[in-house]
Amino acid sequence: MLTVIQNLPDHVFAVRASGEVTKDDLKDVLLPGLESLANQYKEIYYLLVLDTDVQNFTAGAWCRI
Repeated sequence: MLTVIQNLPDHVFAVRASGEVTKDDLKDVLLPGLESLANQYKEIYYLLVLDTDVQNFTAGAWCRI
C-alpha cells in the first residue's frame, strides 16, 4: 500500500510504502500525485519511505512505470 505523507512543502511529494505494493497503488496514488506537482512546478522533490521489503512490490508494480 502507498500512503501519501502530508504536511510537507508544496513542491514535495512523498509516499510511505507498507505491506504489499501493487500496480493499482502506483496508478491511484503515485502517478497522480507526481503528475499534479509536475503540472504546478518546474522542479519537484519525491520521497519514498520504505516500511516494507522490496520483495513486497508485486510484479505489476515493478512493470507499471
